[in-house]
Amino acid sequence: MDSLSIKVNIGGRVYPLTIDPKEEESIRKAAESINANVKELQNNYAVRDTQDLLAMTAFEFANQSLDQNQPSHTITPEDQLLEKKLSE
Repeated sequence: MDSLSIKVNIGGRVYPLTIDPKEEESIRKAAESINANVKELQNNYAVRDTQDLLAMTAFEFANQSLDQNQPSHTITPEDQLLEKKLSE
């Protein structure tokens, strides 16, 4: 398996990573997304500490991820009955 050594800058620090070459684009986009969120928080709030901004970013991203994993609605007994009929 081929690996690629890259460096990504997150919150003003450089992190060396060894990755699968197929992951490079998504990893770089992830780092850009983190940095953009940190900058947005910095512009909107009086927080200047990079560690606080990174923690706030991690919290926002985790919350978004949890929201995406939640079902969009509650499954009702009618839904269950319909699913059963469709599977039959």
